[in-house]
Amino acid sequence: MTATFMTLNATLVVELVVFVIVLAVLARFVVRPLQKAMRQRQIEIDQAAEKARRVEELLARAEADYEATVARARREAQQIIETGRRVGSQMEHERRDTPRPWKVSSGAHGRTAMALKSRALHPSNGRPFGADSDR
Repeated sequence: MTATFMTLNATLVVELVVFVIVLAVLARFVVRPLQKAMRQRQIEIDQAAEKARRVEELLARAEADYEATVARARREAQQIIETGRRVGSQMEHERRDTPRPWKVSSGAHGRTAMALKSRALHPSNGRPFGADSDR
């Protein structure tokens, strides 16, 4: 029998059987472990992406809390400053409007302290300093 291009012989059959055996071995010992490793890696990637998303949300909330706290502290500081200015201005007006019972002169240093002490009134009873409270 003459061999033609379309004839089937034993060599071709053996080559096909060996090829199928090699494919089965590769599928069993190479492709399956690779697929398992790729699935495991994909699970790890998905977990890392989820963790990153949660961290970003946590960071956004922390930044919002920080900004709110800073804004509240700035408002409180501004209120304290305004209150201090208002009280200081009020005290300055009261100081200017309150008449002084004595005049401080820069010339007589020793006598000025004595004059101030003798003319000053005690704030609790309205009497001059040094006056007895039982009289």
